[in-house]
This record gives sequence, structure tokens and C-alpha cells, in this order.
Amino acid sequence: MELHTFSSLSSDFLPQYDGAMDDADVAIVYFSPHALALKKLPPLTVEQVKQAFNRKDLQIFTDSLALKNYLLAMDWTNKNLLMMSSGNFDGLDLAELSREIIPNQ
Repeated sequence: MELHTFSSLSSDFLPQYDGAMDDADVAIVYFSPHALALKKLPPLTVEQVKQAFNRKDLQIFTDSLALKNYLLAMDWTNKNLLMMSSGNFDGLDLAELSREIIPNQ
């Protein structure tokens, strides 16, 4: 899940995410410090985001290349990947990512 909109990046809104990723086998949140700066919002810390989602094993990324590499390192056999955002994970090419995850599509 990418936190991208003004509200989703607001420290006042973050508590609304409590439990939102409870049913995910692997929970990952992405946010861009650059997006925060462009929107003139105060910085968020990884710890703030982790605390808001209330999930100790939550993976948090702030770099799209690191996120891509993490996803590519996973075994996707008999698994699904759901990526949710109103943004684009800082320009991550999702078509290319899907081809790399599932070759010969």
C-alpha cells in the first residue's frame, strides 16, 4: 500500500490505518519523503507509520527501487500481489515489475 494523498500522509490520519493490513500474509507500506515535501507536509518517520498500522512485522519502504528489489526477491509461486495506491510508487513501472515477477506473460 502506498500512502500518497494529503490525508493518508497526515500524522493526524495515520491512526485510521490501525488493523488495515491484519489479513495480509506480508504487509508492506510505501511512502515517499519527497511527496511529503512537495505537499508541504511535516516529515513522517518509519516508526510513526509502523505504530499506526499496529503490525510489528510491517515492512516499510521509502525508496521505490528498494521496494522493487524486495518484491523481486520473493517467491511468488501460488501467491497474489495486490498493490494499492492513488499514486505510482514514485514511477515504479508496474507492467515491467509484473513481467519480472511472472516471466513469459
